[in-house]
Amino acid sequence: MITKPQHFDIWELVCPHIYYRDGEAAWRYLNPKQYANLDWMRNKYGPTFINNWHEPEWINSAYVRYIIQHLRDNQPIHVPDQPASPETMFTERGLRCNLCKLVYDKTMAGILYLSAHELGDGDDCDVQGRTADETRALLIRDQASVPFPFRLEQNVPWLHLDCEDNLTGTKYTSF
Repeated sequence: MITKPQHFDIWELVCPHIYYRDGEAAWRYLNPKQYANLDWMRNKYGPTFINNWHEPEWINSAYVRYIIQHLRDNQPIHVPDQPASPETMFTERGLRCNLCKLVYDKTMAGILYLSAHELGDGDDCDVQGRTADETRALLIRDQASVPFPFRLEQNVPWLHLDCEDNLTGTKYTSF
């Protein structure tokens, strides 16, 4: 039995390709330690945002409609033909699949690309009213309360949090 987080819906944590293919069954791809940490974070720091592609302003966008249509009709999705997602629509901040543009572009360039995002272990997020640096500082300060060991990406304007094993035996590490 999959324990779901208290404060997140599946669409917030996966790309639309995965959501429209698997729906609620997509929980099986995600590391429960990661969404336990995210749940803790949303409970402690307030509204925490990952993907927003399912919000009313984006659900009828050409990008989402293309994915729904092709998956419903059991047609292949050709990433170069897929409409671009609007700049403020977030689709790849949680679990990314091979049809997500970032992963696809790396693959087509012959670059091996495995990150916590493809393994269900990592997310990029924003906490309402805080910068990424402010949230990183809070997580480091409160690390003893975070349910599971975590890593934070440094020197980027977003907050990347993952639960990949940091192999240090410590609660928090950066990369």
